[in-house]
Amino acid sequence: MKFLYRYYGNTDYAFDVVKNKRIYFSLQSEFRDPYDCLPKFSLLSCKNEGVKTWSEFLEMIEVYDNPEINEAELNQKISKILNGQNHPSISCLKDYEQERSIMLSNFLSRIRICCFAKSPRNQMLWAHYAKNHSGLVFQFRTKFMADGETGEAKFFPVNYYEKPISLRQYIQILKAGQKNSLEYANFQYCSKSQEWAGEDEVRFFSHNEYVQFPEEMLTGIIFGSKTPEDVINNFNQIIGDWNLKPKLFIESDEQAKHKQLFKKHSITRCGSH
Repeated sequence: MKFLYRYYGNTDYAFDVVKNKRIYFSLQSEFRDPYDCLPKFSLLSCKNEGVKTWSEFLEMIEVYDNPEINEAELNQKISKILNGQNHPSISCLKDYEQERSIMLSNFLSRIRICCFAKSPRNQMLWAHYAKNHSGLVFQFRTKFMADGETGEAKFFPVNYYEKPISLRQYIQILKAGQKNSLEYANFQYCSKSQEWAGEDEVRFFSHNEYVQFPEEMLTGIIFGSKTPEDVINNFNQIIGDWNLKPKLFIESDEQAKHKQLFKKHSITRCGSH
């Protein structure tokens, strides 16, 4: 993937990106969707998944809490929790859910997230995040967003779930997370409801509020068909002293049959792209 894109409806935020050469990373609590980063999973909805699956889950929890526990003690504790049933009691499940909720809240308060799109021609994003075509889109070159050691891009694709996650799936995610913490982070921070699938986004994580970027990373600015001319001129002035200036484009009023058209921007709005 050569480029990734950020949509902006608030031009003040967009000005800050270019003026200070930095990207803002949000907390989950700042997202539009309050259920973002909260996967469709609840222990209470997994009651009927069978004693074998529940035993495996409880074993993972008990070993995590007490790594020194021996097999006899472990089996005795699991047997006591299940108490002859196929799953823990409702009160026990509620306690587990409360503990999990507290843990997730702590995680979400420490991690900051920045979302990028794979395409500059996403009509849903232009409408919702670029202020109905009166905002703009930044084009970033991904090779400058790569891990310094591996050279691989550090983003994660968002997973869109239509159905709640089963306990069996959750166990597999926990096991994968024990081997690689990024696997669990991907599950936790990159989960959204299927209704948002049209965004087709990827995400980067940081502990910092802002992340600086080099000039060559921002390769293009695409203005919407309704973006005010004074806004466009302001961006032109800001990048005037850049050594490597991003190319400027504007969304054409003319629509092709299958995609938006962007024209290379100049004062007279001539040229094409």
